[in-house]
Amino acid sequence: MSFELDVSSYEKIEKLFINFKLKCDFKFRMIQGINVLHFGYLWGACKEAQKILEKNQKCEDLFELIMKIYSKRRKNHQANFLLLQCYENALRSTLAVKIANLHNKLDDDWFKSSEEVFNPALKNLLKKVKKRCKK
Repeated sequence: MSFELDVSSYEKIEKLFINFKLKCDFKFRMIQGINVLHFGYLWGACKEAQKILEKNQKCEDLFELIMKIYSKRRKNHQANFLLLQCYENALRSTLAVKIANLHNKLDDDWFKSSEEVFNPALKNLLKKVKKRCKK
């Protein structure tokens, strides 16, 4: 089943380059690439390579050109993902502090006020904490 998908994906890519002469190992290398690379980025890189070849018909190795474009797209995605992750972490920590300040009293020591604890499991934990504090 997987091989059929690889071949059909390759045929989709091959249609892009129907006007250009492909090397004999291009099919093998592309099917190998389809197996391990993200096909969305690979497809985008192939379409970009097709546009480059239409403007400039001279290309030594089409597969290498596609891989350069693929790497550029992947690095761009990684950089954007890093920024998104940093923003998400900053937002999460800011919200945690804001919510804690809104719902906590003067201090954040929940184990000091044993009168307000109604949960039996939490009372058990509170007893253990008090015993360790005494030691």
